[in-house]
Amino acid sequence: MAGALAWVFLVLALVTHHADDTAFSTSGTPGALHNRVGLLGARVSDGLLFLFGFSAWWLVPVTLRAWLKGLAQVLRGPAEEAAPPRWMSAR
Repeated sequence: MAGALAWVFLVLALVTHHADDTAFSTSGTPGALHNRVGLLGARVSDGLLFLFGFSAWWLVPVTLRAWLKGLAQVLRGPAEEAAPPRWMSAR
């Protein structure tokens, strides 16, 4: 559940990023924040965009896939010991 909330936080922070917010790389303008997640969202989105540029948006699908994979593993239960593929056998 925490992973889903963190993902939603990331998406909201990036979607509502505004250059006038006080954040990591800008001093911003006085007044209300434009980021819907608040000051932390403004700092996270600004930091990610500062470090990765527009490529920070790749974090959205990548983290969603990682979270869904983890959720699937939890729902399936413990994995059984699988036999190695036939091509790896030493025959």
